[in-house]
Amino acid sequence: MAGVREGWSVATTDEDEDIRLRLVAGSDHDIRDAFDLIDKQYRVPVCAWVRQNYYPGMSVQDLADMWQDTMMELLKKVREGKYGGEQRVFSDLCQIISRNTIDLRRKHRTRQRVLDDIGKALAGTLTGERWRGTDSELRLELLELIRQEGTKLPEKQRQVLEAFISNFPETADDMQALRRYTSELTGTEETLAAVKGAIAVVRRKLRGVLSRKGFGLGTAGGDDE
Repeated sequence: MAGVREGWSVATTDEDEDIRLRLVAGSDHDIRDAFDLIDKQYRVPVCAWVRQNYYPGMSVQDLADMWQDTMMELLKKVREGKYGGEQRVFSDLCQIISRNTIDLRRKHRTRQRVLDDIGKALAGTLTGERWRGTDSELRLELLELIRQEGTKLPEKQRQVLEAFISNFPETADDMQALRRYTSELTGTEETLAAVKGAIAVVRRKLRGVLSRKGFGLGTAGGDDE
């Protein structure tokens, strides 16, 4: 198991022992305090360790999700009395993450596939040229911005966006396919007009997100439509 790399600031030996003691034999209040300390002392070094050993380009959102899942798994071990506290907390956290690398890789591959599909869909357009010359971290940032914007949409628009992204690139130019996938998602037979109207509004809103990062999709009738 990889150790703590030089330059990564983590808890001292005494602090680490105190955290482990709280987790093994402490009250509920002690356990809550211990997890607060773990989050403060270990989040940054553990996320750095993941990027060093697994995914150099892992997005901020994926790192946050990974950290939350890891903390929940550690808490489950503590609650079930399966946490022994024999080794440093950093090593325990890294072991949990190492066991979950299959799921991490699956998420990473899915995200990369979406990025590749977007690049293919934009081929031959001005936006496509800008996309091709953009580094992977900015592309991931753009996807995260799109995801965040999607959470603010009304339910129907959010469902259409989810169906669009989940089945991209098939849904890029086939409105009947988008209508079908949206209907499967909502459990209701959606009309083509309703789906077309919803995706048109969604595209306008997302265009604004991309434009703020220099990825404007052009105006109606432009080469990116």
